[in-house]
Amino acid sequence: MSILLVDIGNSRIKWTLNRDEHAVAHGAHLLGEAKSFRTAIVNLARPERVIACNVAGETGQEALSAAVSAWGLVPQWVTASREAHGVINCYAIAENLGPDRWAALIAAHAMGLGETLVVSLGTAMTVDWLRANGEFAGGMIIPGLRLMREALAHGTEGVGYQQGKISGFACSTADAVEGGLACALSGALRQARQTVIDATRHAPVCLVTGGDGAWLAALLDFPVVLAPDLVLQGLALMARGNEH
Repeated sequence: MSILLVDIGNSRIKWTLNRDEHAVAHGAHLLGEAKSFRTAIVNLARPERVIACNVAGETGQEALSAAVSAWGLVPQWVTASREAHGVINCYAIAENLGPDRWAALIAAHAMGLGETLVVSLGTAMTVDWLRANGEFAGGMIIPGLRLMREALAHGTEGVGYQQGKISGFACSTADAVEGGLACALSGALRQARQTVIDATRHAPVCLVTGGDGAWLAALLDFPVVLAPDLVLQGLALMARGNEH
């Protein structure tokens, strides 16, 4: 069976075409350049199913629906549920959990890493605590790099944004901004990690994904596992579980 798996974020569309559970094509495109996505998949062999998670609202939905319409297919949109694939959702209203976070939690649980922080740094940074028994114990949502930079650029008169370097207490505005962003995001993750350690007496595995995940990992003084395609891995598991 061939399945097109699509992860539509606030900034990018990532996809992979799986045939018999093996990736045969993949790509990533800016959300604002949906035409490049359509161009990339138009010559692919028609899949039997299209499964997607979307956090970009109507923009994302329209981009994918238009791209696959030539195949006569309608995407299957993933939503979070109370329990699936061994993961238990703690949200009071289960479907309010972002589908990308849900897919990432399912992929993380399948790895069997024990207590895990599932960290995604893209437009926003999410830090989700997955217990060893599969319970999603809750999460955090923090503005990501781009949102923080835009907030400073549009919300202040003298800061704006110029590319800087990370260097403790900085001696230029550009470096001060870059150092502040690094401190805010890495510090949030350190605090989340310490909260888990205080509760369990064990350090969790930090599983990091998202477009800026590697940037974050380089700032940390504790080990992390990079998993750039974690959401797509989760979608693949969900697709496999729904084949029969």
